[in-house]
Amino acid sequence: MATRKGAVPKSQGIRYRLRKDGTVRGYEVRYRDPENNGKVRGKTFKTLDQAKAWQRDNLHAIQHGTYIAPEKEATTWAAVSQEWLAGHRVKLRARSIQGYEGVLSRWLSRWDHRSIASIARKDVRDLLTDIRRKGLAEETEHRIFNVASAVLIYAVQEGYLRTSPAAAVRRELRSAAQKSFQAHPLTREQAESIIGNIAEGRNRLFAQLALWTGFRAGELAGLRVRNIDRLRNVVQVDETVEDVGGKLQPGVPKTKRSRGRRVPIPKAVMDEVGAFIDAQRLKPDAYLFAARSEYFHYQNWRVRHWIPACRAAGFWHDGKPTVRPYDLRHTFASLRAAEGVPPHVLQAWMGHTTITTTMNIYTHVYDGDTRMEALVERLYGSGEDTDNVVKLEPADEA
Repeated sequence: MATRKGAVPKSQGIRYRLRKDGTVRGYEVRYRDPENNGKVRGKTFKTLDQAKAWQRDNLHAIQHGTYIAPEKEATTWAAVSQEWLAGHRVKLRARSIQGYEGVLSRWLSRWDHRSIASIARKDVRDLLTDIRRKGLAEETEHRIFNVASAVLIYAVQEGYLRTSPAAAVRRELRSAAQKSFQAHPLTREQAESIIGNIAEGRNRLFAQLALWTGFRAGELAGLRVRNIDRLRNVVQVDETVEDVGGKLQPGVPKTKRSRGRRVPIPKAVMDEVGAFIDAQRLKPDAYLFAARSEYFHYQNWRVRHWIPACRAAGFWHDGKPTVRPYDLRHTFASLRAAEGVPPHVLQAWMGHTTITTTMNIYTHVYDGDTRMEALVERLYGSGEDTDNVVKLEPADEA
């Protein structure tokens, strides 16, 4: 090959890169970096066509404000992901942060030493392939993908990337629609049969309040005496106790709607709560269930009290309890719905962000309910008289 020097003819800004013997080994595109006071930079390609294509794209990015400096593109995935995580620490619960950390360390650490700009669609697809190969559920696939996507979107927003390689892959996720959670409520009698097998005192009272308030375990553990309104028979959620990495610590309720919500309980149940407070001589700032410990340990309670009570009450199969403590939350909601509590009130008591969540989980309580059937007949008749029913024309059905 003939030796050449300097600029490539008819290619402004592109120069030959030469070997020691003077032959051409590549083509260097030179340009002024708008992010570094016009510093002259260069990028070398094997072929002239590659150099021209990159030069064209780079010029377009500079002109339209989408240019990214090489230093930012070279930033590692680990650095960007930790920067993203740091921004969430101030506003998310410790358990949520722990969940993100788990996904980043277990599933996404494969990219830790790679530059953020080197991660492509194929890498995201390979991630999904590994998840499915291990037989993980659709919901888990979505959770892992959503963390990866969130970091990549952050990288775009902060100028590390032009576009997220995860965006086009999202449509390839398996549908989680058929894997939605199904509630398993008990009747009041069933719930009380289990609770009755827990020794009297704070451990039984914990289960009773779970049944009569629908609070989550962490919310119950976080109840302080000042949250108990004995005059109005109301219990209020202000904080939680969370297990973060095996260590109990104060936390905030799961959603904004969960915080500060007030739920009424029967006077008879409040009398028991009040008697317990008086007997223990608990001060207003004391945790209701902590006893001599700093915090109430829910997992210990579940193993030492709930599981034996389930076995004693006959809720047992193949060496395992068939009912979870969380089912008391669903039992509360189902009983209140069956009693006619309006959906928007039930949503507030449950602390759900949307009423859709409340109704999707608990609408089954109306199936076969004779009161609901009577209401439908009163509103719409038996179905035999259709003279007054307005029939939709095809154009109206949409």
